[in-house]
Amino acid sequence: MLEEVRLLECTNAIVKLANCFVQQTNILAKLQGVGGQKIIVERVDVHQGGQAIVGNIQGSMGGKDKK
Repeated sequence: MLEEVRLLECTNAIVKLANCFVQQTNILAKLQGVGGQKIIVERVDVHQGGQAIVGNIQGSMGGKDKK
């Protein structure tokens, strides 16, 4: 009986720690800005001799790939 109570207490402690870890991970993700930035360009003026690209452009990660 005592072993079952101790096992239940340990199981409850593990569940609480796991929940705490998940909450902290979610908070860290919010603070780090998961999802990145989104830039919407509404107007572009291209003058004579200029060049423009039209479409959905996927750029690099701003130098994060370099080490």
